[in-house]
This record gives sequence, C-alpha cells and structure tokens, in this order.
Amino acid sequence: DWGKYRWFEGIIAILWLYQRRQESWLDELVALLGRQGRSYKELFADWKDQLPKREWTFHTHVVNLAMALKSEAMFSCVTGDDPGEFAEKMYSQLMEHHGMAIGHFTGDECLSGTDAIQGTELCGVVEAMYSHELLARITGDTVWMDRAELLAYNGLPATTSADMWTHQYDQMTNQIACAKLNKPPIFGTNGPNANRFGLEPNYGCCTANFNQGWPKFALNTFVKADAGVISMALAPSVLTAEIGDAEVKVALATDYPFGETLNYTVECEKETEFSLGIRIPAFAKKAFVDGIPAESGKIFTLKRVWNGKTTVTVTFEFETKLNARPKELFALQRGPLFYSVPIAERREMDEYVSEGVERKFPYCDYNIYPASEWQYAFAGEEFTVEKGEISDMPFDENKPPMTVEAELAVINWGLLEGQDYVCAVTPADTTPISFKKVRLQPYGCTNLRMTELPKVKK
Repeated sequence: DWGKYRWFEGIIAILWLYQRRQESWLDELVALLGRQGRSYKELFADWKDQLPKREWTFHTHVVNLAMALKSEAMFSCVTGDDPGEFAEKMYSQLMEHHGMAIGHFTGDECLSGTDAIQGTELCGVVEAMYSHELLARITGDTVWMDRAELLAYNGLPATTSADMWTHQYDQMTNQIACAKLNKPPIFGTNGPNANRFGLEPNYGCCTANFNQGWPKFALNTFVKADAGVISMALAPSVLTAEIGDAEVKVALATDYPFGETLNYTVECEKETEFSLGIRIPAFAKKAFVDGIPAESGKIFTLKRVWNGKTTVTVTFEFETKLNARPKELFALQRGPLFYSVPIAERREMDEYVSEGVERKFPYCDYNIYPASEWQYAFAGEEFTVEKGEISDMPFDENKPPMTVEAELAVINWGLLEGQDYVCAVTPADTTPISFKKVRLQPYGCTNLRMTELPKVKK
C-alpha cells in the first residue's frame, strides 16, 4: 500500500546513517527497498494516466507523485545513475497533462487535468517543495529551486490563511468561493468540504503535514558546497558556519520575492578563502552582482579571500507577462510571483461538534462567499507595478506587499452547471460588457481569486 509507493523516503534516513556508519547492510537495505517498492521509472516508461479518472489509485495520487519526483535521484546516491534525467521526464509529463499555472500539478485527490477549477492538495504542495529542494541539491540543477520557489511563494501561502489557523485541503487557481460544494463535487475523489478553510477540511493529513513546508524551505536557503557555500533558496536568512578554521557569518537581507534586490553581508573573524555562490533564478530577465551581469538560471560564484565585513548586492529585472494556459486562458507572472484578481469575501463561521470534539473559534471552519465582481478578461498587456509595505504576515490578503494594475474587461463567465459556488471552466461569453482598471494581488495573498483569464480586444 502506502509503503510500496513511498519506499524511497527511507533512503533519506539510511543515507544519513551511512554517512556516520558505513556498514554494508545499509547498502543491501536500499537495494531491498528498491526491489520491493513501486518503480516510477517503469510506470512512466509506459504512462497511461494522461487523462484524469474519477477513481482513487496509489499511482495517480498527487502526494505519492509529488514525493516520487525525487525517487530516482535518491536511488542514484547509491547506484550512481543520472540523478536528474527521470525527474525531469516525470515532471514534464505531469505538467503537460495535469499542470497548474503556478508550477504544480493537480490532484484532488488524484490527477485531475489542467482546468483552473480542479484542485491540488496542500500535502502535495509541501511534498513537491521538498522533492524540488532535494533534487536541486543532488543534481546541482537550479531549475528545481526555481520550481520550489514558485510553490513556496504561490501555492503554499494560497492554501493557508495568513495566520495559519486555517487551511484548505484543495486549492483552485480560479476559486470564486470556498464553501460546501454541491453533490457530486467537482473534485475527482475528494468530498464537498475539500476547499473550505478550517482545521482539517475533508481529512486531517494536511493539518499534520503542511507545517513542514516553510522549515524545510528555510533549511535550503544556504547549502554547503565543495569550495564554500551557496545561497540557494532566496529569502531573508542568516548562516553561521565554520569554514576552514574561521567563524563565518553570511546574512541575506531582502524583500524577495516582493523585491528585486539581495543584500549580502559576509563577516569573517580572520582572512578566509572560500566561494560564495548565489543562485540567479531563471525568471529574472536580467541580473547583476555588484554591477556585473550574471546569467539567469545559473550559480554566480564569488571566490575570494574574505576578511572583516564585506557587502555584496544583487539586483534583478523582472518581466511582467501573460503566460498561455490551456483553453485560451492566460495567467499573469512577474518574477517568482503569479498575480490574481482578488475577490472580496463574505465569511460565515461554522462551529460544530465532530466525534465529540468542539470546533469553536479559532479552530472552526469557514464558508467564504464572493462579495465583489469576478467575471473578467484581460483587455491589454500594459501593467503597472505598485509596491507597499511587508507586514508581519507577508501573505495577508488585506495587506499585499505588491499589486499589479491591469485593464480588464467585465464579461459573462457564468457558473459550472450543477454548482452554486464554482465558476465555469471557460467563460460563457467573452464579449466585453465594460472595462475597468483592477489591482491584481500576488496569488499567495488571496483566498478567493481568478487567476486564469481569457484575452479580449478593447
């Protein structure tokens, strides 16, 4: 059952132990796990799940697949095979047939296709982040950390409330309400409460699992390299380490992903030679390290003798652009962030008793209904970026650190047949009714949102 489809997770602990006690039985244990576990390499060699099915299986389960992205890379640490080839193939196939705008694949609970109203599970987001982080470290390919950041700065905060008291089981990129769905629900194998915000909507696994996302991401802000350290996941962070025989401190002060500048301060108690690598994300149109051009999608390395206090400044230029999505829809991206039309909310608190346990505020559930217009299309490709202050809760929907103003057309989108709180897959009519300027917010700073919209001519 679960063990068969998650066998490679055991290799993480085995490798940790092997680094400390190099005993042959540990090698044999890894080989045994590989023989008894499900081979995703074989599964994707003749993959048959391009189309979503409304049935629950282990091999289409979104969390199993998010974990399995790293399966062959973990196994390669013992076999010596190429660590990244299979992961890239698997990721590409999943994204082609089940991809979301934010760089993840759908699964509610199992693979669900590419429609913007199909959900993806919170557990799948954090497990994919962890797989991407391990793949970046094992393969050295920075594309995996780009993908981890897309989830960390979009998918993860979007599916939890800003204060983290509540979360969704499933999030949707076009999500006009978070209320109990009509039966049968639109989700493949999840129930009608799966997109409500609460303590454990649908099932309790995400309640127990979502909180690994940020700590593991934080542990990848700096990683050890042969000749020094690499600033890998870009976020405010501080590293203290002993390099050679010197105490070294590297601090990164930044507003990224909302800002475009990284300010590093390197402090050494005495002269120490080492390399400071800085990951330049692929979604930077241009990048400069102390004014020197740096290639996007690569590691920029500063190898020097450090002494005392030294500062290094990195600046990015991000392009605000529309990315094509299936069914002639488009999603707005700027750097590592996607932007959505925010929908004002009307909330209803749902306090109740479940299995003898009272669910009272703040550990209750909520139905959230739309209280503003949501039926829009893009009416142009001129965008105005406006920056604000970053609050104590950076992804608060009421205080977004950035907005992008866009001209939109009001259209007749309509609801999905049989559902009161789900928009149709595509608009019923894209004829513009009126035009208006609308401020889009970062995807992670929304609860209700429209992310994938058509384009119309003014």
